Amino acid sequence: MAFLAYAFATRRVLDWMAIPQGVETMHIAQSLVLTGRFAGAFSTQPVGAPYTAYLAPVYPTFVSLILRVFGTGLASLTVLWVANLFFLSTQLALLPLLSERLGLGLGAGTAAAALGIVLLPYKLDLEWECLLAGMLIVLACLLLLAAFQKPRSRIAYVGVGLLWGLAMLTNPLSIILLALWLVAILADATRGTRRALVVSAVLVCLGAAATCAPWVVRNRLRLGGFIFVRNGIGLFLSVSNNDCAQPSLLASLRAGCDAVTHPNLNPALDAELARVGEYRFDRQEFRQAAAWIAAHPRKFGWLTAQRVALFWFPGKGASALRQSSWPVWILTLLSVAGIVRMWRRNRAAMRILAWPLLFYPLIYYVMEFEPRYRDPILWITLLLAAYATLQIFPARLRRSFS
Repeated sequence: MAFLAYAFATRRVLDWMAIPQGVETMHIAQSLVLTGRFAGAFSTQPVGAPYTAYLAPVYPTFVSLILRVFGTGLASLTVLWVANLFFLSTQLALLPLLSERLGLGLGAGTAAAALGIVLLPYKLDLEWECLLAGMLIVLACLLLLAAFQKPRSRIAYVGVGLLWGLAMLTNPLSIILLALWLVAILADATRGTRRALVVSAVLVCLGAAATCAPWVVRNRLRLGGFIFVRNGIGLFLSVSNNDCAQPSLLASLRAGCDAVTHPNLNPALDAELARVGEYRFDRQEFRQAAAWIAAHPRKFGWLTAQRVALFWFPGKGASALRQSSWPVWILTLLSVAGIVRMWRRNRAAMRILAWPLLFYPLIYYVMEFEPRYRDPILWITLLLAAYATLQIFPARLRRSFS
């Protein structure tokens, strides 16, 4: 149902959209196809472009495989569209199972999926990994809860960790979610079971580390420094905090700010990056951003406040692909009621769902806002909103819905 609903809602994207050429994902994917190198995040000339870690490796590699098989025409675009429909519909389909594992019953998860279909809060940004990351995070969370609710073999815990590692190689902030959920699980452990659960948690972490380790080693060898999955915090801070900076990426593009501050639009910066190397360039950008923030605390505070508001209540036209923001507003307001009700009835589930909403977005509050940043955890808002909505109905009707 979700696949068909979003396919119908987004079918016209194939009428006007070409394979994107100006985003980092496509630059890297084309470099992989033409040279076999994960390189050239900001360069339109893949041959000879410097190695990069500005993006996590999974989605650009996935896109490169599609381009290699189907070329750069409508066929590739259609496959990307179908793949992202699958990523989105799969995470919605998993919500009833996850809800059951959280002790909320199948009804909350079923209602959450229904809200995701009826309100259509997601958009298909084919250029980015957000929908794939969301699917992997939902699946990883589901398997993590299943593994800790019933004793498993050590290999099973390592296997769950391997999946978490894949999620981190898609979206590095998944490490925050894993840490939060392990702490939440251990917080509910009894004294007699805590030691075994700690051992299991360590095994999960080892599995995740084993998945990420080859990429971390690659980054050290190719870029000359320790980089956990992806580079870029310095560049993101510098682009987002300067005299021209705007609260959102779209506003910065319209104001011409990124044409001055971002190597994707500024050939001089791209050349400087190639000259000094990505690792050193990013640290230069970090120092520049830190100096500006220290010198302009009031403007930095105002930009941050606007980004906090936009993250939870995105404005109309915040992104070219997201003209309507009211569904996200409704879901956000309902999710607050869901947290309050869950605090009274199921605090273990409340910690699993509410803690990520508190900690996951912190980095995005100091960066140019983009609605896609919330997509990997938007399913949490759906679950909380559905839980609050179901409480309106009589208990007998809620049981029948389950």
